[in-house]
Amino acid sequence: MTNGGSSGYKFNSSRGLKRRESSNANAVIDTLNEQISRFNQMAESVDTNDEKQQERLRQMKAAAKDVIDELNGKSDYEIAGLTGYSKMADTYFMNQVRAKMSEAAPKAAASSGARSATNSYEGKLNAIAAASAGGRYTYEVKTSNWEKGGKSRTYYSIVERAPGSKHYVTKDYGYYDNVANKYVPGKNDLSGTLYDFGGNNKVEYDDDKRKKKK
Repeated sequence: MTNGGSSGYKFNSSRGLKRRESSNANAVIDTLNEQISRFNQMAESVDTNDEKQQERLRQMKAAAKDVIDELNGKSDYEIAGLTGYSKMADTYFMNQVRAKMSEAAPKAAASSGARSATNSYEGKLNAIAAASAGGRYTYEVKTSNWEKGGKSRTYYSIVERAPGSKHYVTKDYGYYDNVANKYVPGKNDLSGTLYDFGGNNKVEYDDDKRKKKK
């Protein structure tokens, strides 16, 4: 069986699908391995300096690995039965790869949206910390990721310290639900008007400035 993780998966035309005892199954495997070899050649020709092409290639490799793993898990009878697909020799492998990519597309979009949102909230924390600095205290932005039972959250907080003393105060700014794609405020809220750590002065974030210009 071909080895490798879903990211950075290295295809090798000399590997591909494992051989079987059934000659009928091996006839199909030979054809599929030719398709895998062509896929490998195509993957090697992609312009890796283009970020969009890199992401597309990563998704294709992950999908192709899943297809190869599934095929390697099929019985000789199931493999031999693939000859029943019309034009299987030219289309089966890539059709399965495209199907896998279509299944993964909504999840990838959601993940991208969550990354963008969490970056925005982290930017707000940095703006608050910067606006609060300048006195006797220092301010540190903290973000932490938590995952369990299908849940995924990014927690936000800011820590206030006084150098040379035991002063240590944490303000909770809630978390971002990476599955539901929504922000959940804590004792302090990043979704409305922002204030410095002491709650005395308004903080203007870059996103607010851009919205005013529109």
